[in-house]
Amino acid sequence: MKFNYLIFLLQITFSLNAHSATQETEFRLIIDDWNDYLVKNPRIIVTEAIPSEIIDIIDEGHNITSVLFGYSKDANDSYFQNKLSYLKKLAPSITRNRGESEHRDKRISHSGTLNLSGDINGYIDGYYINSHFDAEASYTNYEHYYREVTKFSNESLHRVVENLTANTTIPKLEQYIDALRQHWKNWNNTTVSMSTKGSSGVSRAANLAYLELLNYHIRNFENLYKEIESIKLEHDRALKKWQDFRKYSAPLLTDYLKKNGKPLKIGANGSFSVENYSDSNNMILEFPTISEVVYYNLSSRNHPVDLPFKLIEW
Repeated sequence: MKFNYLIFLLQITFSLNAHSATQETEFRLIIDDWNDYLVKNPRIIVTEAIPSEIIDIIDEGHNITSVLFGYSKDANDSYFQNKLSYLKKLAPSITRNRGESEHRDKRISHSGTLNLSGDINGYIDGYYINSHFDAEASYTNYEHYYREVTKFSNESLHRVVENLTANTTIPKLEQYIDALRQHWKNWNNTTVSMSTKGSSGVSRAANLAYLELLNYHIRNFENLYKEIESIKLEHDRALKKWQDFRKYSAPLLTDYLKKNGKPLKIGANGSFSVENYSDSNNMILEFPTISEVVYYNLSSRNHPVDLPFKLIEW
């Protein structure tokens, strides 16, 4: 009887230990934006503490692929085309200026009538004169002024800008910027040599006002071009870094994870479970793309790159 009771206790103990040893923690992985890069379901690789040099390799891959995967030629083309369309609408319109011409006009400043009457009594040359008189006269005073004129910026200056702006495209943006900048320089030289007096001076000021707006318009195009080139350059640099990464760093990472990691399958809905999970575990996402496998550390809490993954513990 005692023997059977002891066997019962051992059975209960073994059962509890077995249940504790196989305790599972459920997770759900959500991939926001990079699903299109996957060629098959990713896997989770569970490891213990990872050496700092391996963490550095993972982080390096994070930074490079974040640039490469975040770059979408179609999305960028659409973004830049919309921005170009907006900037085209900001092309300057013909400007107007008012001022004094070189011609002078006159206008009446004062006018009126003078009346004078009186008597003349006395001797003139021995003759006695007794006479009454009445006199009336009108007067007009004038003031002179320069005629006011309104002048517009040159039509041909505006027309060329309008045509160039309307035909500007993303592939030929640099070419059209050069054409607009040369047009600005030519007209700026012509305008500053104009007389500052009279109607010419009024026209000169109208042109200068337009050229100031045109300069701002060209700078908008130049900034857009710099933005496009900057993104292309960043992408090209990332490609070069990735080539070196694949050659020197990636094999070390792959070899380490094969020797020290335990791969887990992820369900179609992103679910997976980890046995005896603890905070000491590291979960590495094995992310297969069309050309290579990329690894991401899902356990990192302070990673410098925002990755489009969400790991939810149930």
